Amino acid sequence: MNLILDGSTPTAVRPILFGASLTAITKQAGGIRPIAVGYLWRRLSGKLVCNHVSARMAALLSPHQLGFGVKGGAEAGVRAARRFITNLPDNEVMIKIDFRNAFNTLRRDVIMEAVKENIPEVLNYALSAYDNDSRLQFGEFNISSEEGAQQGDPLGPLYFCLAIHKILENMQSKLVMAYLDDMVLAGEASVVAEDFLRLEAEGNRIGLSLNRHKCEVIGHSTYTRSIFTDNGIILQDTDINNATLLGAPLTDGVALEETLVKKVHELKTMSGRLDLLPAHDALYMLQHVVSTPKLMYLLRTSPCMDRRELVDYDLQLRSTLSSVLNIDLSEDRWQQASLPVRWGGLGVRGAVMLAPSAYLASAASTTQLVSRLTEKCALLSEDPYVAKALASWSAGVRPTATPPLDSSAVRQRSWDDTRCDYIADMVSQQANSPAEKARLLAIRAPGAGSWLKAMPLTAVGLKLDDATLRVAVGLRLGAPLVHPHNCSCGEAVLPDGRHGLSCRKSAGRQSRHGQLNDILLRAFNSIGITSMREPTGLCRGSENRPDGVTVVPWRRGKNLAWDATCADTFAVSHLPGTSVTAGAAARTAEANKRLKYQNLIDTVEFVPVAAETLGSWGPEGYELINELGRRISVVKKEPLSGAYLLQRLSIAIQRGNAYCVLATCPQQPLPGRFTTLPTRLDSIANADYNFKR
Repeated sequence: MNLILDGSTPTAVRPILFGASLTAITKQAGGIRPIAVGYLWRRLSGKLVCNHVSARMAALLSPHQLGFGVKGGAEAGVRAARRFITNLPDNEVMIKIDFRNAFNTLRRDVIMEAVKENIPEVLNYALSAYDNDSRLQFGEFNISSEEGAQQGDPLGPLYFCLAIHKILENMQSKLVMAYLDDMVLAGEASVVAEDFLRLEAEGNRIGLSLNRHKCEVIGHSTYTRSIFTDNGIILQDTDINNATLLGAPLTDGVALEETLVKKVHELKTMSGRLDLLPAHDALYMLQHVVSTPKLMYLLRTSPCMDRRELVDYDLQLRSTLSSVLNIDLSEDRWQQASLPVRWGGLGVRGAVMLAPSAYLASAASTTQLVSRLTEKCALLSEDPYVAKALASWSAGVRPTATPPLDSSAVRQRSWDDTRCDYIADMVSQQANSPAEKARLLAIRAPGAGSWLKAMPLTAVGLKLDDATLRVAVGLRLGAPLVHPHNCSCGEAVLPDGRHGLSCRKSAGRQSRHGQLNDILLRAFNSIGITSMREPTGLCRGSENRPDGVTVVPWRRGKNLAWDATCADTFAVSHLPGTSVTAGAAARTAEANKRLKYQNLIDTVEFVPVAAETLGSWGPEGYELINELGRRISVVKKEPLSGAYLLQRLSIAIQRGNAYCVLATCPQQPLPGRFTTLPTRLDSIANADYNFKR
């Protein structure tokens, strides 16, 4: 590392150390974008430098340059442009500027001069990377990197921003902003034309070449067009209703409609591909990658609320989710499924619900930056779509609800939670039985949805097979799981399949109990607290044996004994409590365990670990799991260890539930040497779980 920082890297090493493997990515508009994936230690050191200078450089570069270290820079740029064109006078225009291969043609001596002037402590590192040629490998070809900042270098965006910083500061237009090499000039036509020519000349001086064929003028009038023509500037003319900036439509016109239709089409295409994946993988991608996450930037920057295309998007998303899970999603179930996990949903968010909250939160969070960008623009009207978004948001919350204020208004969750609370309450009001009330209370308890947050990793035992996932989701949403039939115990099994969760002949309860205790045992052992299963001689005058005990003290010099259990939320004996209070069955189970082990010897502390089939926890067990997770975080240096432990336990509960539900189904004899229908239940019960993630 010292060789890099002091600029004395040997000649033979530098081309490799500061070289990269090239990946050619096709641009949407045509052409190739070369992405350089550099040497690991070079990328890590570059990110450290970015972290060191980010805040200082953001203060230097903003408000004109929004592409490095400026939080919400792209959103602010879009909003500033929208405010400018809302009531555009006949003598003003906006220009979107495009450079040819900007990063790769920028002169390196200009980069070094800018680095020396603004962040001299980084100069030696920058010289090590760009003072001499480096080697770029593309397949079997070696290419010499001799100019520009490599796209893929963590510091590449900063180098580019610093190199053009003074050019942007010298522009005289009312609105001057850039997101890396995407630039905008706006204002009185004659001033903008002069700035355009100045930018073209100054760009040529530092190695940048304007691509006039891809530059656009927004809001041309007969007057402004004549001024541009007189200055020899002939550019593409874009109607305001078709205008986009940084991938976001600036109005609710044709461009927005086309963009949303394209998003619906992309989701349809992806839906067919998701059907080819295991259900758990597909669900995880719908939650975190494919669906609303792909739409979020558009929802935050463009006025999408109340658009019919969002309704089409949600219908396609609902169909895709139903196909992936093999579950009938009625309107009520979809309404619940589209809620966040913490509100009892699946975390596959509906676009219609999110659109107003996203737009309003973005507007609040970018207010100051937009004001700085438009400070030269007198008498600009406010964003007309904010009032529309607020009206749409108000229509989806309680009449008494008030919009978030001050610092809470910048958080999308503040807006979204108010809507989610209203929808979750409406779903709860539709519950017409104690079992449904118990279900809706339990799924919103702390930790109840942890299994939905687990990455589907087979190697560490976190991946649910399709049948198990269908049962887990069906129990959470109250969906039909089986065809009505009789259990082997003689009781009738209804379509909800819940009978198996408490059936006296269910084999799944034993496997679930064993999995919970195995996970706890390995958790204790992972932090050096050796533990053992089912110790004898701990209860005075009784042969009762807790599920486990630590061999070394847990706290205050006492060993810890635990006993785990999983109570059925829907059991007839539990419904009077669980239909009123979440986790009531788990609390009762904890009290019973304490009574059972009241005769433990004085050197042992006892903690009952009780959960419910729908995932809610008893307070004592939940506290122990959190403390155990905290200690694992300290030992393993992983802040999320507690969440991982809870996910693992939650997954074990869902596996046990699936075993219980599916085991009630009759298995028909088959001809030949098979006597029963092969199932995956044995693999569910006997899966090997490695605690180390």
